[in-house]
Amino acid sequence: MLQYVRFGLMDNLVMVVGGAAIESGIRVLLRGVLGKHIEVRDYKVYMLFIASIGNALSDWLGGIAAGSVTMANGTLIGCVIVSVVCIPFTYKIAR
Repeated sequence: MLQYVRFGLMDNLVMVVGGAAIESGIRVLLRGVLGKHIEVRDYKVYMLFIASIGNALSDWLGGIAAGSVTMANGTLIGCVIVSVVCIPFTYKIAR
C-alpha cells in the first residue's frame, strides 16, 4: 500500500510543479519568438504534447519512487504509445 502512496505523491508533485513551470515558460515563448510562427489553433496540440511528456515523466518517477523499475518502465512505455498514436490524430483534427 505504501508503494502506491509514494507513487501518487511523486506523480502528482511532478505534475503540479512541472505544469506550473512549463505553463509560464510556454507563455513567455508564445508571446515572443513562437507567437510569430505558430497559429493559435496549434497551441492546443503543443500543449497536449507537453502534457503527455510531463505525464510520462511523472508516472516514471512515481514508479521509481514506489521502488518498482518494472512498473516505471511499463508505465512510461504505455504513456509514450498513447502520445505517439493520439497526438498526430489530434493535430489532424485541429487543422
